[in-house]
Amino acid sequence: MAGTINALGIGSGILTGELLDQLKDAEINGIIKPYTEKMQTNLSKQTALTEIVTLLNTFGSSFKSYLDTDAYLKRTATVTGEGVTANIGSGVAEQDIKIETHQLAKGDVTQVGRKFESRDSVFSSVGGNMKFVHDGQEYNVNIKPGQTVGEVAQAITDATDGKVMGIMMKTGGAQPYQLMIQSKDTGEANRVYFGTSTTSDIVKGGAIKGSFDLTVKDANGQDKKLTINLDTPSNNSSQDNAAAVQKAVQDAFSSDPDLKSLYDDGTLSIGLTGDGKKFTLNDSRGSKISLENTDPNVDTLKDIGLKAGEFGSGSVFESQTTVRAGTVGGKITLGATGAGNSTLTIDLDAVVNQSYTDPNTGTVYAAGSREANLYNTINYINNNSNGELIASEKNGRLVIDTKDGSDLQVTFDQGNTGNQNNAIQNILGISAGKHSSNESFLKDTLQLSKIQTAQDSKFSWNGMEVSRPTNTIDDVVSGISVELTKEHSADESSMIRIKSDTTDIFDKMEEFVESYNALMSKLEELTKYDPDTKIGGLFQGDSAIRDIKSSLANIISYTAGSDGSLLKYGIEVNSDGKLTLDKATLQKKYKEDPEAAMAFFKGGEALIGGTEIMTGRDEEGNPVYKRVGGHKVEIEGIFTQFDKLVKGLFDEKNSFSTLKAYEQSLKSDYDRLDTNKKADEERINNRYESMQEKWSKYDAMISKYQMQGQQISTMIGAMSGNQ
Repeated sequence: MAGTINALGIGSGILTGELLDQLKDAEINGIIKPYTEKMQTNLSKQTALTEIVTLLNTFGSSFKSYLDTDAYLKRTATVTGEGVTANIGSGVAEQDIKIETHQLAKGDVTQVGRKFESRDSVFSSVGGNMKFVHDGQEYNVNIKPGQTVGEVAQAITDATDGKVMGIMMKTGGAQPYQLMIQSKDTGEANRVYFGTSTTSDIVKGGAIKGSFDLTVKDANGQDKKLTINLDTPSNNSSQDNAAAVQKAVQDAFSSDPDLKSLYDDGTLSIGLTGDGKKFTLNDSRGSKISLENTDPNVDTLKDIGLKAGEFGSGSVFESQTTVRAGTVGGKITLGATGAGNSTLTIDLDAVVNQSYTDPNTGTVYAAGSREANLYNTINYINNNSNGELIASEKNGRLVIDTKDGSDLQVTFDQGNTGNQNNAIQNILGISAGKHSSNESFLKDTLQLSKIQTAQDSKFSWNGMEVSRPTNTIDDVVSGISVELTKEHSADESSMIRIKSDTTDIFDKMEEFVESYNALMSKLEELTKYDPDTKIGGLFQGDSAIRDIKSSLANIISYTAGSDGSLLKYGIEVNSDGKLTLDKATLQKKYKEDPEAAMAFFKGGEALIGGTEIMTGRDEEGNPVYKRVGGHKVEIEGIFTQFDKLVKGLFDEKNSFSTLKAYEQSLKSDYDRLDTNKKADEERINNRYESMQEKWSKYDAMISKYQMQGQQISTMIGAMSGNQ
C-alpha cells in the first residue's frame, strides 16, 4: 500500500501507513501467496503434460507403419540392362522378369509437304476436303480457298476433339513453318489414314472360311485384283480373326511385285482398331478401293465386317455443311477446268427460290426450305451443264463432280451483296475458289508424307510375346508397372528383380526404441522421488502419470506363441527400464518367418508348439530356422496394443481420454485458482481502503487530543511559573 496511505499517522504518529502496510502484507502472504504458488505449480504441470503428450505422439508415430499391412508387403525392383523402368506395388510375389522390347509404341505423324512463311500464310488457293480416318471414325475437314495454315491446323484439332492434332512446327529456313498432323495417343489403333479408307464393323469370332477380291491401284495406276483367302479355326476370337484378315492382306500386298513398294512405304496399309476387333483398309493416294465376294454364294465380306462396293476417289466438290433452309440470292458461276473448260452461271434468285415437288412422293416443299434449296440446285446443274458437271446429294450435302475429274472453279458474281455471298456459303455450303477431288487435293495441295506410323509396343515377358498400345505396361501382372524406353537389339534384354523391401521395417524399429526411451525418461523425471533430498518430481504420487510407465512396461513384456516376444526380435530391457536394439538379430529373426513377425507386430495367427528346423542359410551363411508343426492361435499384435494405449491416453478429439481429461482438469483448476485469487485480492484491497479511511479519522482525533493535551500542559506550566 506504499504511496496510498504513507501519509497516515503524520498527525498522531501512532496509526501510521507503515503499520497498515505491514498488516496488509501479512494478510497477502497468508491468503494470496498460496494461490500464486499453486497457480505456478499448475502451469508447470500443464507445460510438463504438453511435453509428455508430444513425446507420446512421437512414440505413437514411430510404430504406425507396423499397423499397415502394406509395410510388410513392400517391394523393391532392381533393373539391369537399359530400356526399362519398373514400379512395383505392395504384395507382388518376389520374382525375376526378363523383358525383350522388339518395338516401342509410337504415335502417328504425317507431314504436309508445303512450307509457309508464318502461321498466317494462306494454306492454299484451292479448296477441298481433308478426309481421314482415326480409330475407325471418319473425319472431313473442309478447307476453304484462302484459309490460313494456322486456321487449318486448328480446324483439324477441333474436328477430332484433340484426338488428332494439327501442329505448326518451326523447322527453319526462309519458309520455316510446316504443318504436322499427329495422333494424341500411341498405338496401332491411333493411326491416321488419309486418302481412301474403309473400316470394318466388328469381325465375327469363330471359323471364317471363304475369300474376297480386293482391287487397288498398283504403282503404275493400273487396277490390281487380289484374292484374299481366309480359313480360321472355330475357337478364334474376334481379335484373332481381325488379325488374320490383316495378315492375309499384308501378305498379298508384300508378295505382289506391283504392290510391294506401295506396301513398304505405307501407301497401301491395313491396321487394327476398335480394341483389335476391327480393321481399316487404306490407300493414302485417295485411289479407289473395290471389294467383292469371290463366291457370290458365300458372304465372306459380311463375316469380316465389310460390304461389297467401291470406295474412294471422292467428289471434286462437297459442300462444307449440309444444305439448310433460308433465302438465297445472287449469282454464281461453276467452271470445269478440264479440256472442255465449260462454265455454268446460276441465277439463284430464279433457280433456288422456287418450290420443289418430290417426283417420287409428290410432296411439295416450299421455296426456301432445305429440300427446295438442295434439289433445285442439283436439278439446274444437271439439266443445264451439257453433262460436264454432275450434281448429287450425299448425307444432306451438295456434291458436284466434273465429267473428266478436273478441278471445279466457283466464282461469286461481282454484283452480289455481302449478305448474298454469306447466304450462299452458310445455306448452300458453297465457297468461292478452286476445288479439287480428294485424290487431286491429296496429291497437288496437301502433298502428305508419313513421318511416323502409329504402332503398338511389342515385347516378350519372360518369353511370352505381348503387345500393348502404349509403352507403359501395367496390366500383364497386377501390381507391376513397366515403362519401355528403348528397343532392344537381338542380344539385348532387361532384367527386373523384385525382392521384399524390409528397409522401413528395420529402420522404424530404431525410431520405436528411441521414442520409447525418450518417453520413459521424461516420465521417470516427472514421477521420481529422492529420499535423500526429499524432493519429488512434478507428478510424484500422481497415479494418472505414474500408471503410464507401468502400462508401457507391461506391453513391452508381452509374449505370444512360441516365438513372439520383443526379445526374440533383438529388443531387450536394461536395468533402468530402457530398451536396446540388436538390429542384426531383428533382421535375422524377421527374415526367418516374415508372416510370424507380422502377426506378432500387427496381429494375426501365431504358432504355438511345433519344432524349429533349419531351412537354409542367409546371405552371410548363417543358418535360417523356421518353426513347423504346432497349432495357430489368433493374437493381438504388440504394436496394436501400443496403439490402443496411446489413443486411450490422449486423443485430441476425445475429452474422455486420460491425458486430455487431465489437461482439461488442470486448466479448470487454474481458472478456479485465478478467480478465487482475484476475488480475495479485491476483498483485501477494499477492506484496507476502508481501514485507511477510518485510521485517517482516528489519526485526526488523536492528533487533536494530543494538541489539547499539550495546550493544557502549557497552561499548567505557565500557572506554575507565575506562582
